[in-house]
Amino acid sequence: MSENFVIINGQRKAVRDQELGFSLLTWLRETAGLTGAKCGCGAGQCGSCNVLINGKVRRSCLFSMEKLIGAEILTVEGLARGNRLHPVQESFIVCGVAQCGFCTPSQIIAAVGLLQENPSPTRADIDKAFKGVYCRCGSYPRVIKAIGRAAAILRGEDWQEEDPEFARRARDLAGGRPLEEEGQVLGRSYPMPDAVDKVTGRAKFVDDYAFEGMLFGKIVLAPIPCGYLEELDISQAENAPGVRYILSYKNAREFRYGPITRDTPVLCDRHIRYHGQPIAAVFAETQEEADGAALLIRASCKETPGVFTPEEALAEGAPLVHPTGNITSRTAIEKGDIDQAFKEAAVIVEAEYYSQRIEHAYIEPETAVAVPRADGGLDVYHMTQAPFSARDSIARYFDLPPEKVNSIQVTLGGSFGGKGDDMTRLLCCAAAMATGRPVKLRLSRRDSLLYHYKRHPYTMNYKVGATKEGKLLAMDIRLLSDGGAYSFHSHRVMGHSVCYTTGPYYVPNLRTEGVVAFTNNAPAGAMRGYGVVQTSLASEGIMDELARALDMDPIELRRINALGPGLPMPAGQILGPGHHFREALDIAEQKIRERLL
Repeated sequence: MSENFVIINGQRKAVRDQELGFSLLTWLRETAGLTGAKCGCGAGQCGSCNVLINGKVRRSCLFSMEKLIGAEILTVEGLARGNRLHPVQESFIVCGVAQCGFCTPSQIIAAVGLLQENPSPTRADIDKAFKGVYCRCGSYPRVIKAIGRAAAILRGEDWQEEDPEFARRARDLAGGRPLEEEGQVLGRSYPMPDAVDKVTGRAKFVDDYAFEGMLFGKIVLAPIPCGYLEELDISQAENAPGVRYILSYKNAREFRYGPITRDTPVLCDRHIRYHGQPIAAVFAETQEEADGAALLIRASCKETPGVFTPEEALAEGAPLVHPTGNITSRTAIEKGDIDQAFKEAAVIVEAEYYSQRIEHAYIEPETAVAVPRADGGLDVYHMTQAPFSARDSIARYFDLPPEKVNSIQVTLGGSFGGKGDDMTRLLCCAAAMATGRPVKLRLSRRDSLLYHYKRHPYTMNYKVGATKEGKLLAMDIRLLSDGGAYSFHSHRVMGHSVCYTTGPYYVPNLRTEGVVAFTNNAPAGAMRGYGVVQTSLASEGIMDELARALDMDPIELRRINALGPGLPMPAGQILGPGHHFREALDIAEQKIRERLL
């Protein structure tokens, strides 16, 4: 019987019989030790696992090894020749493409595959080649520029660098030469110090870490949005192949966490508050065994009436999400004589605005790796924007001194405010401490979408009064937000919103109230903009409505009411020098006239 093999980056490598059922992605990462291809969705949708198979760009998560015997496979690790990067890799550095870097290898593979087939691609060709190669950081304009540069170099043509000094430093970095210290640093552009690691696939994200004897985890999520977990039958799962540990309310510590208010249980405490709340976690010798055992857990649930909008939550007699009530937070600001100001107004405009719940959509799903130490402590490799508060939460969970927890913040594959939750790392650490073995817990894309917190949806009611010349006199504002089942960042998010309800405009008389309600939806938390994005929609929308009511140019209305140095913001902060909103308006008006008028 002939040996099964594939050609990986020019090297012949055997494929064992027990590996024939592996996906190419799993085989590359777990057998070949090539982690440049990433698992973002595991369903062929995100493109983060791109490789070249017999010269064609393919999603490695969709191909089984038994279908690839004898195939030639090229990964991002096989592009460079020593310190000499492939022109596409160098161009990604010179053009400043890489941001978080999680999707960078897949983008580079897509670009290499395109240029091998088409040395002179048009913009339409590039767009077609990158369909389905997702980058949440949004670096596509730079990707297009990098492909143009690499294509010119591969054709033997000269390329005019946009920033010659930056390009020189980037080429030095790409060639393995250290960046020179050049006196003045401020005002100069420098390539990312880890850019080479990101374009070669050497940058290690949490899921790229592996330790001998490591267990793999899978969470089980609540199948109903509101009710009670009457019984959890784990008997079949306990006896499933490879299973070493199961966590549920039966053996998990009573523990609550949260960035502000500690009201979130690590696992459901039998009271289910949203569809997707974790109710158990299974840990096994392989990821496949953990996934299979999780399907064997039987949850008997009693569903009860819930509330799914903030209006429902605040209605008289509404079911309570928490015994303390359905109001997460209430924040208000009032200044001046608002009633008198509206009496003096020549025009009054009222409007209602809505913003939706939004998914962060980072390409790297939540993952943690915990390694128990001989001294009773833990090394925790995790994705976090707050490594010290994460350390303190883990230490509190185990009643450990903080110095016993080594909180290792590794390269983060996108976040946008969405990776501040403790659940994944706490479950991972609990299993590691219970089994004495390293443990990895990675959420699937489906589990991530169901479980983790989103941007707060808002309903915003604005009433604005102004003089006939357009001078703002008063605003009366009501904000109502859906905070979901637990507090998370709701207090701070609404606090920010209330402080920025008027936008970049001076309003002498103001009354603003913001309320966040508990509902039986997935929790809402931090996301880029942190409460300001929602109110910006409303504050700019109402200014346009006011401009129409006054038959006034909307930019001139904004210029009349623009905040500037010496004027107070809603919370009383006096703006100092360096605030240039009026100048920004002038530039925006000029560009609008140039392009649209």
